Amino acid sequence: MTGRRLGVTGLPKSRGIGSELAGLKLACDLPALDAKADALPVAPIAGTEPGKIRDAVQQLIQSREPELAAAIRTDAVARVDQLKAQLSNQVASRVTSQLNRSFSFYDDWFDPLIGLRGRYNLNKAFYLTAESDVGGFGIGSDIAVQAYAALGCQLTRNIFSEIGYRYLYDDFRDTNFLYQLSLHGAQ
Repeated sequence: MTGRRLGVTGLPKSRGIGSELAGLKLACDLPALDAKADALPVAPIAGTEPGKIRDAVQQLIQSREPELAAAIRTDAVARVDQLKAQLSNQVASRVTSQLNRSFSFYDDWFDPLIGLRGRYNLNKAFYLTAESDVGGFGIGSDIAVQAYAALGCQLTRNIFSEIGYRYLYDDFRDTNFLYQLSLHGAQ
């Protein structure tokens, strides 16, 4: 076997090696290389090993797939539960902070009214009654409306009882205040 000698006679000073190493000589024997072959004489370290390692990992994953899937599912469910709890707390905090506020405003107004009231006696004890009024007209509120109808019973000369239905609507607007009210129901 024929060989060549490779020698290193000095190292560059730019690498920070001191002057005492500048005269270092390194020599080793290398096997002769075929000038026609561009390949290295020895295969690269772990040349075929990446494929073997990849196959081994794939086989391990496939053999443990149900356990891995269960572990991943468990972690995913835990994370989803954690995110749900965080979101729920954020929503509760925001809603509570918005609801735990109070505003105070005091205003009063005077509404002129025009109304009509009537009563129709069915017999000595029972009667029908109705009343309605409209007000506001932009003087106090923009508009205020009330309507009432009932069936009544005259118990004595001064005592009576009525079962009826009432509707009330009020709309008041001020510079920074809006008051709209609509009530109705049995009375």
